[in-house]
Amino acid sequence: MTIQTTTECQPSPKMTSSRRNLSSKFLLISIASSLLSSSRAFVNQPRTTQVHLFDRSFGIVSTAGTSTSSLFLSSSVTEDRPVQNTNNNNNNEIEEENRNVIVKLPVVIPPSNNGQPVMAIHTTQQFLHLLETAPTNGLVVIKYHAKFCKVCARVIIKFKKMAHTMENEQTPVPIQFADVELTANAKMCATLGIKKFPFLQIYRNTECIASFGTGPAHNFQRAVGGTIKDRLATTEEEWEVMRADLKEEIEGGQEELRLLRLDVEGPVEVEEEFSEVDGKISNEFTP
Repeated sequence: MTIQTTTECQPSPKMTSSRRNLSSKFLLISIASSLLSSSRAFVNQPRTTQVHLFDRSFGIVSTAGTSTSSLFLSSSVTEDRPVQNTNNNNNNEIEEENRNVIVKLPVVIPPSNNGQPVMAIHTTQQFLHLLETAPTNGLVVIKYHAKFCKVCARVIIKFKKMAHTMENEQTPVPIQFADVELTANAKMCATLGIKKFPFLQIYRNTECIASFGTGPAHNFQRAVGGTIKDRLATTEEEWEVMRADLKEEIEGGQEELRLLRLDVEGPVEVEEEFSEVDGKISNEFTP
């Protein structure tokens, strides 16, 4: 009878030692990787920041340049807040300054002839400005016309030629030519009492010294040109005689200009005028 015996295979001491070393290495590697991953949030990382410049004159924030710096994640928020607050304060200051700005616009736009010998009058302000700023003893010749008037259309070129000719001549006194269209200045024409067209007026020192209808187109040159030349040749003594003869007409023209000024300036001037009169009356009757 044969008896078999089983013997267990036991590892050698060298194999056991190598297995322990390998396990230790894996353990060290796992610990190192976990430490590395957990410490990344606290490692200084490069961050690109922008430098903002604020232009106080226009309220514009612009990027002037970039710089690279190492910042902690916990400090990024506290660093951006002061810039935002500064910009908001500056914007508020600019808005406050803009609210306090007062733009003053001119009340009267002077008439412009755009290089032409005849000035176009579009408003009552321009009409009064032309008369009040004319040279002393100079003549202002104003033609009134309407778009629907066929005769007016025929005399437009004749009036421009006349103005161009006299502009190049050496006249005794300065002379200006202007044109007023009815539909754009209906109220002004009504105040001046102009009812037929074409119509002509000549002013000297804001006084109307000639006012008449020009008649047919073929008569325009003789009626208008002859009257202008006659007024240019008038001496100072003859002016005084003419002003005395036309006293009522001149006073009526001055009243029309006064009404035009009241229409332009508004009711404020009228109230001041009445207040002054009331003051005089109250002073006279005060015991």
